[in-house]
Amino acid sequence: MTLTKQSWFPDILDYMLDHRCPVCSADPGDQCVAPRKIAHAQALAELIKRAGGIPPVEQPPMHAARQDRGVAHYRRDFSRAPWVEDRVAGTSYGTLNRMEN
Repeated sequence: MTLTKQSWFPDILDYMLDHRCPVCSADPGDQCVAPRKIAHAQALAELIKRAGGIPPVEQPPMHAARQDRGVAHYRRDFSRAPWVEDRVAGTSYGTLNRMEN
């Protein structure tokens, strides 16, 4: 994971994937086992293509409970970080378990 000058925190998707899914028990870093979510996303993308539109970028399917854990983790890190004017460029204030520096 490469941090740019202004990215003091990893992407929110990284926070979500950092946690085990309480619904399907997917390990941290692995995608959720959610066949209905995948089927729904594929059907929606197909409908958009047929209508002449550009389908959205596919995100890994994820259960809402895992998303909630990731967002809570991000908010916790954000609230514990120094004020913006006190932050050091190139420094990550995230506390992910599998984060690479």
